Amino acid sequence: AGAVGTPGGGPLLVTFEDNARGLHFDAVDVVFILGQPSNPATYLHLAGRTGRQPVLEGTVVTVCTRRSARELDSWSSQLGGVAFDELERA
Repeated sequence: AGAVGTPGGGPLLVTFEDNARGLHFDAVDVVFILGQPSNPATYLHLAGRTGRQPVLEGTVVTVCTRRSARELDSWSSQLGGVAFDELERA
């Protein structure tokens, strides 16, 4: 299988925080979160699209400002001790 957006790649869904409520998809490998969600519970809900049956693990990529990244780090304990990795700009 190819990458998303290439011939033979997987499907791609783009939605927004409010519109994502109630959606369910099996076997989600990667979730991209653009910007900082309004609170830790919302972040967990969006990130929780990965790691469901049958995959049981997945990757969440959050694209945000450095300021938002610091706040996300402060949410770590509320999110089960998740550790965020910062990718350096090229």
